[in-house]
Amino acid sequence: MEKVNYDVKGGDPYSILFTSGTTGKPTVMYTHEKVIHGALSIVHQLGLYNSPAKLSSNDVIMPFIPIYHLWSWGSAFIASYLGAKYVLTGKFDPKTAIQLIKRENATWINAVPTMIQMILSSGEQLPGVKALIGGQAIPYNVAKSISDAGLKFSTIYGGTDMLAISISIIPGKFQVNDDIDYLRTTTHPVPFVEVKVIKPDGTEASYNEIGELYVRAPWLPGSYYNNPEETQRAYDENGWFKTGDLAIITEEGGLRIVDRLKDVIKSGGEWIPSSVLESIISEIPAVEQVAVLGYPDQKWGERPMAVVKLKPGQRTDQKEILEYLRDAVNKGRINKWWLPDKIVFVDNMPLTSTGKINKLALRKDVGIG
Repeated sequence: MEKVNYDVKGGDPYSILFTSGTTGKPTVMYTHEKVIHGALSIVHQLGLYNSPAKLSSNDVIMPFIPIYHLWSWGSAFIASYLGAKYVLTGKFDPKTAIQLIKRENATWINAVPTMIQMILSSGEQLPGVKALIGGQAIPYNVAKSISDAGLKFSTIYGGTDMLAISISIIPGKFQVNDDIDYLRTTTHPVPFVEVKVIKPDGTEASYNEIGELYVRAPWLPGSYYNNPEETQRAYDENGWFKTGDLAIITEEGGLRIVDRLKDVIKSGGEWIPSSVLESIISEIPAVEQVAVLGYPDQKWGERPMAVVKLKPGQRTDQKEILEYLRDAVNKGRINKWWLPDKIVFVDNMPLTSTGKINKLALRKDVGIG
């Protein structure tokens, strides 16, 4: 192989990236050292702590996130750093994915929940495979099916404009009642990350109080490319990035994302987290995908609407869904006034390039965009 001479410094620009379609399209620019630092923080979290998606040089790494997405780029750095086998899969297809996992003896994959659901719908068992899952919340029934299929999983929280921020682990110093629920809902900051939660009045939240998540890390881009207005909105004077996500920090240092600020439904001066309703509705066996949106209401400002896609050959109706949600109210899982006023059934859900439900497009599809 011919040797290539190059002179790239850590502070040189690496890439200009656009965020995905669910949050609009501001651009961020990362340097080489920031991207590598961010990727290695994932290695350290998955290698040093008690994570089901543990990584080592013996793993065969197979990313299902498209290669044009930053998350797949990060996995390339990870594989190179570890000296692990790295398999690129091309355009995602669940049947091909299963074939490749078996043929290449893949032991570690990354994906969004929708991809995992599509893989598991075949009924295949994948014992010994570890998965790092992110991009959107994982409903409990999906997390349970992942575990039942033999996969060990961790969840990752982050984004194009902040890279990896936290990954789920099982801390060794306290007992977890339900490992599956803990891993899908609670992540822990990766090394070098600082987090805090700011309440609407501008004060810092105490443990288990909800507010907007602020993060700070060495690899944050620090600005939006040629967009000083967006930069001023997103960063405070001390370099804290305002994520736009509602979260709580637990007494054990866990981070729980409640909802996107833009997705939370503001009804009668109170917040209704769409992700909680989505998780509960997805527990209904006939439901394949669900998105909860806020639609304009003259009296309350906004009210929730559930948009549901059913599994092939399965049936349910609005009455059954509302009965299931009322049962959740009776069990204290949600408030009565969170119940959706409308339930709409669709044949298809619009997805982003990374497989997440595109709520901006969906709002237009159901006539509230």
